Amino acid sequence: MIDDSLLQHLTELSLPMIEDQTLVQRARDGFTPKRALTLSEEYVRNSLLALSEVETLMKQLGQATLYLSSYRAIPAFKKSQITRYDHIVYHMEMHLFKTTSVLDRLLILTNIILIIGAEQKKCKTAFFLFPKSGKLEYRRKIESYPGLYRALVKVEVCIEPYREDRNMVAHHKNIDYGELRPVEMYSALLRSDRGDDPDFSSKFKVVAKTQTDRVVADFKKSLEMFNQDLRLILEEVYKILREIFDEKYKALQNEEKRI
Repeated sequence: MIDDSLLQHLTELSLPMIEDQTLVQRARDGFTPKRALTLSEEYVRNSLLALSEVETLMKQLGQATLYLSSYRAIPAFKKSQITRYDHIVYHMEMHLFKTTSVLDRLLILTNIILIIGAEQKKCKTAFFLFPKSGKLEYRRKIESYPGLYRALVKVEVCIEPYREDRNMVAHHKNIDYGELRPVEMYSALLRSDRGDDPDFSSKFKVVAKTQTDRVVADFKKSLEMFNQDLRLILEEVYKILREIFDEKYKALQNEEKRI
């Protein structure tokens, strides 16, 4: 479920800019303004682009979960020796990497909507949520809006259990879940000399598929629950950001009228 309130709101506010023929230079080049955008127009555009980055990750989390159970032994896979085990590991790791990127992109969105002014490289938990003593500038700005800091920390708490696994995969070795060991064994046996034995292969493939289906179903259910939990927390953050955005947007428009 996509958050309609914030995403739709920003999309609707951006439509006049996109449809303004005196503003858009060439449609095939995307949105390339002929003139400098006003402060409020720039605010809308930057907020929408940052929100889209978060939503793209959430969409990819759903795709990785779906792909987990959609392996097909097509000729191209066989030719490249891509087994079902390879397929499962790839999408599990993809989900890990996308998961741990959500908060960083959400903090970039927060930085833009609150007009904090931090460099993008500082849109991290170490600066925004859990800074060292004496470096509380960004955190205090977030805490000045009721409920926002707490909601962002809830996102971090949701994601944190997966950081260690993500870092292990990124820097040391492939994903290493005990539940995948039997699947890895089935894959190895089917690729071994015994896998060339028709009698062994025909019987073993049934066992391997049944057990692997069970493992995949458990993983898929777990990832779906995680995606749903993360979505609910994001919607809480979006609701707060929507109110802040409207306040800032109106202030920018009023400032433009005075100029």
